Amino acid sequence: MYKEAVEKGQPIIIDCSFQDILTPKELKSVCEQLGYCQGTNKKFPAPTKLTITSFRDKVKERITHAGALQWGVVLLERHYTEYFKREDLIYLTGDAEEEIEEIDPT
Repeated sequence: MYKEAVEKGQPIIIDCSFQDILTPKELKSVCEQLGYCQGTNKKFPAPTKLTITSFRDKVKERITHAGALQWGVVLLERHYTEYFKREDLIYLTGDAEEEIEEIDPT
């Protein structure tokens, strides 16, 4: 039931290409947040379709150990621009000046 709901869910891509510049403490935090995202997503009545890109090296090692291969998340090794057109995406960052108030699922 969860997997069917995810396939219909709003796609969200999490870009991990920045992992090479993270300190060990930051890397640990990012990996914990990825697990938290998945855990929270499973509780939603309309879960999103989570995709993690640049799933390689340090991030892959850490969250594979935490069971990521069984999370029901799409895991892609290359940069997100190799899978998706930039013009079809909205890139969210903690540095954004505007807040998202609503997501249109269409």
